[in-house]
Amino acid sequence: MRSGVSVLFALLVGCVACAGPLTSSRPRAPLPEPGYHTEYLPVWIDAKFSDKEKGDIRAALDAWDTALNGYAQFIVVSDKIDRPADDPAVTIRRLISKQGLTFNREPMSPETLDTPELAHYDPDADNIMVLSDRIGFRDLHIIMMHEIGHYFISPPVMHVLIKGSLMFPSYDFQPACVDKVTAMYVGEVQKWDWRHMVYCEIP
Repeated sequence: MRSGVSVLFALLVGCVACAGPLTSSRPRAPLPEPGYHTEYLPVWIDAKFSDKEKGDIRAALDAWDTALNGYAQFIVVSDKIDRPADDPAVTIRRLISKQGLTFNREPMSPETLDTPELAHYDPDADNIMVLSDRIGFRDLHIIMMHEIGHYFISPPVMHVLIKGSLMFPSYDFQPACVDKVTAMYVGEVQKWDWRHMVYCEIP
């Protein structure tokens, strides 16, 4: 898997240099091959998010649903989850939680505290932790678009080192859409045909 991804990365570096102007999206892609069954992915959203923040999270999930074009679809089971942090028996997969450096209910690792990340993805549980104290005036929709991308490429890939890609590690260079490079990585890792996905072009 890793060798295939490395080859894909090398090819992408060559093709990105000749990419055209940024467009909001490409024409609707054909649906996946006949007989393909959509994978439904349940998601739970922390009750501590405001209505505006929940709207941004849902918009990001919807944008990924559109990009995946039938391969997978997120289903929000509840946006009122209030998980007791002191109960180890309570575990939820694909939980999007709101944590703050001043009011966090779960201990943060030294690695998280010592890095400037705005949100943290846990690949073992497919959970996303938004570090609310660090968001400021940044667009939560873009932050969530990036973090949701980890559902589909991590592991083996954590980030795409091409500026303008959604999975680039810096917020300042991430678009508000699923770009072609990200779509190609998702296709490589998930064994989906990325040409059936709906994506935007990297400028």
